Amino acid sequence: MRWGCVAALCLLAAAHAAARDDAGRLTTIIAPNNTQPAVRHPGETFTAVLRANVPLRIESASGAYDLETISAQSWRGQWQVEAKLPDGAPPGAYTLIAAAPGAEDRIHRAVYVTDGNLETYTIAHVANLRVGDLRGSDAALFRVTASINARRPDLVIVNGDLTATGAADQFRIALDVLNDLAAPTFVAPGAPDGRDGFIETYLGLVPVSLPFGPGAYLLCPPPGAFTPANQIKLHIERRAHGGARWSA
Repeated sequence: MRWGCVAALCLLAAAHAAARDDAGRLTTIIAPNNTQPAVRHPGETFTAVLRANVPLRIESASGAYDLETISAQSWRGQWQVEAKLPDGAPPGAYTLIAAAPGAEDRIHRAVYVTDGNLETYTIAHVANLRVGDLRGSDAALFRVTASINARRPDLVIVNGDLTATGAADQFRIALDVLNDLAAPTFVAPGAPDGRDGFIETYLGLVPVSLPFGPGAYLLCPPPGAFTPANQIKLHIERRAHGGARWSA
């Protein structure tokens, strides 16, 4: 089953997104994050992209768990760390924590542990939120997230224009909105989101894929943002997951 919501909205007061830095920007942890989460079973691994090779752990109301590092390699000034979830981690949403020197980087809803096989699952599709568009209201936005949570989807796909103009304050507010959702959220930005060059600062690396259930979702850069390096990475991600079931 698929169902969708479309909302145009404006939030007039900025709030800091949980984790990251005080402005909501990605710091030590680049991926996974709350717009590109890792969804895995207990005992499985996921790849974390970090600005420093530091210990990782996950935390929720059920407890805190140190993650075993399977491998770590430096790549273009960043670290790609293969981290293993504990075998006994209960299902649910977790905050991913990197113990950086002198501080901790925490990203809420970056890791989801699931106990189901996800052969079939429900998607909520949200398009064109356009945070910062003066024609909407913040109350309308949180009615959308409340409606989605009430239906308990397994995954929320957010695509189109996350912000109205790609401004930094709009991204900060949009991240707070996403954190109001219970299910993992995978965000595909639109053309306005790239106007000020903040997509990777707030949303993470693109292209990127989200393995989910028996397949995966592939996130492309918005129109006008493709580079030769993006084309190569998109090809690698596509080959890693085989043929697409559908595209849009």
